[in-house]
Amino acid sequence: MTAKNIELEFDAATNDVALVDRSRLGRIEVTGADRLDLLHRLSTNNLISLKPMQSVGTVFVTDKGRIVDFVRVLVKEHSLLLVTSGGTEENFRRWIEKYTIMEDIKLRVTTEPTAMVSLLGPRAVQVAEKKFEIEL
Repeated sequence: MTAKNIELEFDAATNDVALVDRSRLGRIEVTGADRLDLLHRLSTNNLISLKPMQSVGTVFVTDKGRIVDFVRVLVKEHSLLLVTSGGTEENFRRWIEKYTIMEDIKLRVTTEPTAMVSLLGPRAVQVAEKKFEIEL
């Protein structure tokens, strides 16, 4: 990447809109009636009070207080989306399953069949609303 390209990308992100590929981050879909309760108990943040289309970053820790991963939790109508550090999604899924005993919860890694991008910049909302015909 040349310095000129970096300058153009920085300019787009600060003055217009830039598309950033975040597909390297892990993604896990979580379903089941106990999804929020279990993850709330394993997390350092309050997940119970989240409503659909809200998200929060949180740290998951071992019983000894060691960090497992920093995860963004997005609440959807009938599921959760967990965005993990890149390459950690399988280990994180197994770690959650270790604490799943009687809970109604299903975890599905969705990293490979999906992509994830972010729009950055002062025109990001305007471009998203126009391109995806949504209201933010």
